[in-house]
Amino acid sequence: MAAFGIELCGRWHEWSRWSPEQAACIEGLFVQSAVHEQLVVQFAVRRSGPLPTALRYFLRKPGLDTALPILARTAQVAGVCAIAVLVLLRGHARWQTGTRRQWLNKPHGISRTIPVLAQRDIEVSVDRHELISTVLCDKSAIVRQTALVTLTSCATDLPDLATFLPAFQQDDNPSVRRWAGYLLQQQEMMKTH
Repeated sequence: MAAFGIELCGRWHEWSRWSPEQAACIEGLFVQSAVHEQLVVQFAVRRSGPLPTALRYFLRKPGLDTALPILARTAQVAGVCAIAVLVLLRGHARWQTGTRRQWLNKPHGISRTIPVLAQRDIEVSVDRHELISTVLCDKSAIVRQTALVTLTSCATDLPDLATFLPAFQQDDNPSVRRWAGYLLQQQEMMKTH
């Protein structure tokens, strides 16, 4: 059941041959705790499939919240670790519910499509310092970079963030070093103001 849910990522709502009641019935299967346990195992050990997309989809409901710290440390796919770290650092899960048109120049008919997002607070608290220490040792640069990008929006919540940044500045990945430098610059600017 968990493998089915991961592969389809909730697309059963888009199938025109299914009624809304049938789609809701399938959705109801994925709120059971036994299925949540299977999903956590799949997210932790699987190496193929739309795992990051599926994790974002299943985080719409609180069933996987308690597994996020485990997934942040042990998932085999870096995208799953990155999303778990992102959600834990932010304190809320966010997903796209659709799109809307934003006019750039209405008389000339120039517009762009922007995503419409929804979010919910997660039901698990985590020691951010411990999480950052774990991320610092992660072998994937995308996980380290995701943590740093997320910390740019919540750096004021961590007054001693500067103690972690020198280690990130020594990273092998240039993108991680740039984000660490940016955060350090922001920290110094906040001290002077």
